[in-house]
Amino acid sequence: MWNIRSGMQTLFWTDRWLQDGPPLAEFAPNLLVAARNLRVAEVVLNGDWNMDFFRAHLPEALALQVQLHLVPAEIEADVPMWRFSESGRFTLHTAHELRREEEAREQHLVWKTVWKIEGPQRTKQFFGLVLHKKLLTNSERCRRHLASSDRCQVCGGGPESVIHVLRDCSYARSVWSSLLVDEPDTDFFEADVTRWVLHYLSGRSKAIEPSLFAILCWQLWNNKNQWVFEEKLAGEEQLVRVAKQMWHQSA
Repeated sequence: MWNIRSGMQTLFWTDRWLQDGPPLAEFAPNLLVAARNLRVAEVVLNGDWNMDFFRAHLPEALALQVQLHLVPAEIEADVPMWRFSESGRFTLHTAHELRREEEAREQHLVWKTVWKIEGPQRTKQFFGLVLHKKLLTNSERCRRHLASSDRCQVCGGGPESVIHVLRDCSYARSVWSSLLVDEPDTDFFEADVTRWVLHYLSGRSKAIEPSLFAILCWQLWNNKNQWVFEEKLAGEEQLVRVAKQMWHQSA
């Protein structure tokens, strides 16, 4: 966020400079093409805000809010502020506090989403282990000194983390690709495990039903264990077919 002094350094549309408000571009996106580099100082006319400009390009309530902001009058440069502390100065303490608050909100949202899953109770319990990072993948077993290697025993291509088993293993990627062939999702193989789980369990994606996503994740984990202990690995299409059967039965 910017503390306006001269108004010469702060971009009117794309910088944050109104107290607790988003960039003004969110309210007038079409103007960005013609006036992306407009400075705050450039909307001052004869020592006061150019209200004709505001009324022409902003909602009335927002134009009035801008009018309440002090008019740039100083010769000093605008100063960036850390809006999460009273002093406006960045500190490690406020950064850590902000991060903790964000993590708490994210975890609350994830758990709320998990318990809304429509499907076998076991899938909810499974995601409890996923989100608490308690699945005994090879990476976790190595961390606990229970295994000598953290490599994936299915593909051998990398450390066996949770996201590797559920998505990034070449076998898992083939499973998901066979499911998503009719509804491709270019962002599917992105994000860390928590954000990935939250996105697809919450129903934000039209590519896959949340409960089917949950069941297939659970099946991937079970299938991986079956390979480790019994050297049996279901074909990709077979695994998708079984997951869909369970999904229809639980609906």
